[in-house]
Amino acid sequence: MATNAGYSFLGTVISAGILGFIIDKVFETQPWGFIAFMIIGLAYAVFLAQRTLDNPTENSDVSPPKMEPDKKDDEKL
Repeated sequence: MATNAGYSFLGTVISAGILGFIIDKVFETQPWGFIAFMIIGLAYAVFLAQRTLDNPTENSDVSPPKMEPDKKDDEKL
Protein backbone atom coordinates (compact mmCIF):
# COMPACT_ATOMS: atom_id res chain seq x y z
CA MET A 1 0.00 0.00 0.00
CA ALA A 2 2.52 2.58 1.10
CA THR A 3 4.93 1.37 -1.56
CA ASN A 4 2.34 1.96 -4.25
CA ALA A 5 1.75 5.46 -2.89
CA GLY A 6 5.48 6.14 -3.04
CA TYR A 7 5.85 4.92 -6.60
CA SER A 8 2.76 6.85 -7.63
CA PHE A 9 4.13 10.00 -5.98
CA LEU A 10 7.51 9.66 -7.64
CA GLY A 11 6.08 8.79 -11.05
CA THR A 12 3.69 11.73 -11.01
CA VAL A 13 6.39 14.26 -10.10
CA ILE A 14 8.87 12.89 -12.64
CA SER A 15 6.33 12.76 -15.47
CA ALA A 16 5.16 16.31 -14.73
CA GLY A 17 8.78 17.48 -14.76
CA ILE A 18 9.44 15.80 -18.10
CA LEU A 19 6.28 17.31 -19.56
CA GLY A 20 7.28 20.76 -18.30
CA PHE A 21 10.78 20.33 -19.75
CA ILE A 22 9.35 19.36 -23.16
CA ILE A 23 6.98 22.33 -23.15
CA ASP A 24 9.91 24.62 -22.30
CA LYS A 25 11.91 23.26 -25.22
CA VAL A 26 9.04 23.56 -27.71
CA PHE A 27 7.88 27.03 -26.72
CA GLU A 28 11.29 28.34 -25.50
CA THR A 29 9.94 29.45 -22.14
CA GLN A 30 12.71 28.15 -19.85
CA PRO A 31 12.25 27.64 -16.86
CA TRP A 32 8.59 28.61 -16.45
CA GLY A 33 6.95 25.55 -17.97
CA PHE A 34 9.14 23.24 -15.90
CA ILE A 35 8.44 25.15 -12.69
CA ALA A 36 4.69 25.32 -13.32
CA PHE A 37 4.38 21.62 -14.15
CA MET A 38 6.53 20.63 -11.18
CA ILE A 39 4.21 22.54 -8.84
CA ILE A 40 1.12 21.02 -10.48
CA GLY A 41 2.70 17.53 -10.43
CA LEU A 42 3.70 17.85 -6.79
CA ALA A 43 0.23 18.98 -5.76
CA TYR A 44 -1.41 16.14 -7.69
CA ALA A 45 1.07 13.60 -6.29
CA VAL A 46 0.26 14.69 -2.73
CA PHE A 47 -3.45 14.37 -3.52
CA LEU A 48 -3.01 10.85 -4.94
CA ALA A 49 -0.81 9.69 -2.06
CA GLN A 50 -3.23 11.04 0.53
CA ARG A 51 -6.18 9.35 -1.18
CA THR A 52 -4.29 6.06 -1.40
CA LEU A 53 -3.24 6.13 2.25
CA ASP A 54 -6.70 7.17 3.49
CA ASN A 55 -8.49 4.27 1.75
CA PRO A 56 -5.99 1.40 1.57
CA THR A 57 -8.64 -1.24 0.84
CA GLU A 58 -10.04 0.71 -2.12
CA ASN A 59 -6.78 0.41 -4.05
CA SER A 60 -5.72 -3.09 -3.05
CA ASP A 61 -6.67 -6.65 -3.91
CA VAL A 62 -7.48 -7.53 -0.30
CA SER A 63 -11.10 -7.05 0.65
CA PRO A 64 -11.99 -5.97 4.18
CA PRO A 65 -13.57 -8.55 6.46
CA LYS A 66 -17.36 -8.55 6.42
CA MET A 67 -19.02 -7.93 9.74
CA GLU A 68 -21.71 -10.38 10.70
CA PRO A 69 -24.31 -9.50 13.31
CA ASP A 70 -23.94 -11.20 16.67
CA LYS A 71 -26.43 -13.98 17.22
CA LYS A 72 -26.66 -13.00 20.89
CA ASP A 73 -28.12 -9.63 19.92
CA ASP A 74 -30.77 -11.31 17.79
CA GLU A 75 -31.76 -13.66 20.64
CA LYS A 76 -32.34 -10.76 23.03
CA LEU A 77 -34.84 -9.12 20.71
